Amino acid sequence: MRQLAIATLVLLNGLPGIGKSTLAREVVAIEPSITVVEVDDFRAGRSDFATDVAKIEARSAALDAIDALLASGQDVIVPQYLGRPDFVESMTEVAERRGARFVHAIVVGSSALAIERFRQRRFQLAESDRAHPEAEVPDDLIDDAIRTAAARLRELSERGAIREVESVTALAGLFD
Repeated sequence: MRQLAIATLVLLNGLPGIGKSTLAREVVAIEPSITVVEVDDFRAGRSDFATDVAKIEARSAALDAIDALLASGQDVIVPQYLGRPDFVESMTEVAERRGARFVHAIVVGSSALAIERFRQRRFQLAESDRAHPEAEVPDDLIDDAIRTAAARLRELSERGAIREVESVTALAGLFD
């Protein structure tokens, strides 16, 4: 009798604008059985998009979706900057409850690159009348926000086992 594979939940963390979603989509192009859950999609279109309430409700809805996917044996990747351990812990709990493997990975990249991409993304989204996921960050504080995010990620890295990824191949390997 063949054993069922254990589902894997990968949190793909990293600086805002560093390319987490792009890497996730590239992995799915190689391995379509993996599902991407974008937390920001759960708050898109809301008038209160940038509020803490919208962020909390989006995370809750994302956790519900992740739970359902893992319950069905589906591999999941969540590209999301998380600088605080509470949501990481919630994702870990969902994976444990479903008997899935949890991997916390960080996309490697410089703060300067993240700042440049953050600004580009904000401009592109503004041209299409869509809100930037970090719309509440004023333009003149983007550099500080990215540096603060980098410091939080360093703190998280020091707390536990986090894998660093730089490529689609390395990310896809986390599902093996």
